[in-house]
Amino acid sequence: MAQYRMNIRGKYLKSIREHKKTHEYRLNTKERQRIKANDSILLTSVEDPSESLEVIVTKKTLYRCWEVAILKNWRKDFFDTFHSFSKTLKELKTYYPAEDVRKYGIVMFDIKIAKR
Repeated sequence: MAQYRMNIRGKYLKSIREHKKTHEYRLNTKERQRIKANDSILLTSVEDPSESLEVIVTKKTLYRCWEVAILKNWRKDFFDTFHSFSKTLKELKTYYPAEDVRKYGIVMFDIKIAKR
């Protein structure tokens, strides 16, 4: 089991901690392509680096674009934050350049909070 580190916005970290968000979506870069089921990710808040949470990857799914990546789970993962699919999509599309999404795609990690 390997461990990785990723920064995350505090609003998403809070949703994961509260068991509302059970997937983490990222650009499928070469480093993230190495992440497998049972690996752990230490998620650290970009707003407050003293706040972090370790999660375990239980599954990994690849998508070609944001729309397809969030379609099935947007309500569970994002409704408390954005209240609509279009607002969610608009926000997520600001995270990575469109050409990078076309090149790498989006990876969705199914996650659970690590037991301490």
